[in-house]
Amino acid sequence: MAAGRAMGAGAPGPYVAIESIHKLITAQHPGTSVLGIIITALSLAIMPVLGIAKHRLGARLNSGATAGEGTQNLLCAYLAGAVLAPRGGTYERCLCSWPVTAGTGHGAG
Repeated sequence: MAAGRAMGAGAPGPYVAIESIHKLITAQHPGTSVLGIIITALSLAIMPVLGIAKHRLGARLNSGATAGEGTQNLLCAYLAGAVLAPRGGTYERCLCSWPVTAGTGHGAG
């Protein structure tokens, strides 16, 4: 029974890998979904609290595994922040090219 659950849990892995390779080869860009933004924002809010709590629990129980899970939660929050953070290059291009575009009608890039 446990083996069936383990195989079921790993089933999305090959699908994600195949879809990723297909999108990369065909130069398709990922779409944005409201659900994805909500889940990522919730991860950014919840994972640091969960990670700190697991670090504390791991220290109390003298459990490196529990503390390690806390580290994974903190990394998850960091990645969620990176996904939601504005792209510096986009803003940099807008700020640098705007005066040129407004003044002469020609963009910087």
